[in-house]
Amino acid sequence: MGKLVEHRITAEEAAAFCARWQAVAGVIRAELRALPIETKLKQLDALVKLAKQLNWTSAEDDTEVRERWARLRSALHD
Repeated sequence: MGKLVEHRITAEEAAAFCARWQAVAGVIRAELRALPIETKLKQLDALVKLAKQLNWTSAEDDTEVRERWARLRSALHD
């Protein structure tokens, strides 16, 4: 087997890497926004059916879930 060569990336390489992934994320966001609502609903339905098939159920009531999402949104937007 060959020898592994350690390569540390430079700050410029790291910035370029992040910029490329931000561009990818932008394309993905645009594609998701462009999806018809019918497609989004079909995808959601498929996820719900999968969760049921896997017996993924939650005993949490909606209030706790909504509070958790509110905390996450707040943390992301502050």
